[in-house]
Amino acid sequence: MITPQEILNSFYIAYWAWLQDGAPVRNKHQFMRGLGLCANLTGMATHEWENLYSAKDIMRAQFISCGMDDSFPFNEQDDYFNESGEHACYRNPRRIEWVRNKVSQLIF
Repeated sequence: MITPQEILNSFYIAYWAWLQDGAPVRNKHQFMRGLGLCANLTGMATHEWENLYSAKDIMRAQFISCGMDDSFPFNEQDDYFNESGEHACYRNPRRIEWVRNKVSQLIF
C-alpha cells in the first residue's frame, strides 16, 4: 500500500510535470486549472481514499510549518475564488514556486 507521504510526493511530481507541459486541460491526472493543490490532489488520488486525507493533512502541515494559511496558502480567500473562477489557479506564482521547491527537495 502506498503511504500518504508517497501519495503527496507523487502528486507534487505529477503536478510539476503538468505545469511544465503547459497545464493542458486534458491530462491523465485530471488536474484542473481552476483548482488549488488540495482539490487537485483529491482528483489524482481517488484510488487511494484511505490515505488521501492523511496526504492532505501532510500538505496542510507543510503550509503551516512555513507560516502559511492551511486553507488559502497562496492568496486570500476572495483572491482564490476569483483565481478559481478565471481557471487561473495554475498560474499563481506562489503556488508554482511551492510545487517547484517540493519537487526540487524530492529530486535533489
